[in-house]
Amino acid sequence: MIEGLWIVQYHGPQGTGGGVVVFVKGQVLGGDSGFTYSGSYDLTGELFKAKVEVKNFDPSMLCNQFAPSTPALRLSQLL
Repeated sequence: MIEGLWIVQYHGPQGTGGGVVVFVKGQVLGGDSGFTYSGSYDLTGELFKAKVEVKNFDPSMLCNQFAPSTPALRLSQLL
């Protein structure tokens, strides 16, 4: 089961960070100290797919590991 509150940790060229994401009834909601995450997800069998829009709300934070230059991100993963 995917639904629930998840902790997100990421590592990349700009450093490391983390936030939280809630998966509920096909919706994705979450954020970290400078960005909000919102979108949708689908779980069909063992295939998880999500489309998430990442928006900056803190101008002092110029980039995010998830979306350094793109406003939306698409994920697909076999579970």
